[in-house]
Amino acid sequence: EQHWPECTVPLVSITCVTYNHVKFIHDAIQGFLMQETTFPVEILIHDDASSDGTDDIVRAYKAEYPCLIKPIYQTKNQYSQGNKPHEIMRSLQQGKYIAVCEGDDYWTDPRKLQIQVNYLETHPACVVSGHDAFIVDAQGTRISESKLPDSFKRDLSAEELLYGRARILTLSAVYRNVLPREPIAERRHILNGDNFTTALLGQFGGSKYHKEIKPACYR
Repeated sequence: EQHWPECTVPLVSITCVTYNHVKFIHDAIQGFLMQETTFPVEILIHDDASSDGTDDIVRAYKAEYPCLIKPIYQTKNQYSQGNKPHEIMRSLQQGKYIAVCEGDDYWTDPRKLQIQVNYLETHPACVVSGHDAFIVDAQGTRISESKLPDSFKRDLSAEELLYGRARILTLSAVYRNVLPREPIAERRHILNGDNFTTALLGQFGGSKYHKEIKPACYR
């Protein structure tokens, strides 16, 4: 509902990677659009050559929100060629902060971004924040009330992030845009890219756990 001048630089870049999520991408995008913020955002959606019509849904949303939604459409699947979609998107992210949500997950709390950004703006020693998620199956049946182990429902130190002793749910993460914009060669040899990103962020600070944010949905 906000209207910003065309040249406005977004404070947050919402980053969404999707592939054959035709049944789910609507929920993800609606979770982005429901956010109530006092700052501008951009929604970057990378469709990795979906063959099920996911890209058609993204195009329809782009037509409705042309200044807000910024899609990247691939004609060949990049992931299968060893190219990481999140690496591809990094050079396009304008925001001071990055928020992440895959195309088959979705947010449920309209104040999520505002809460996380407010905290990061006032706590410079914190580089990333997150929250919990519940789990549903492909049919939408809730199969777990919490994806995050209780031992990680707390603030974490920079050392814990740096040395892989942290767990932050990717679909919940909002972090400072401090990572290299060019591809990191070592990432090709890493099975769990989320943990790799968390370790990189540990060079810049610790993390905050927001128990007050409603859990997102992990499918």
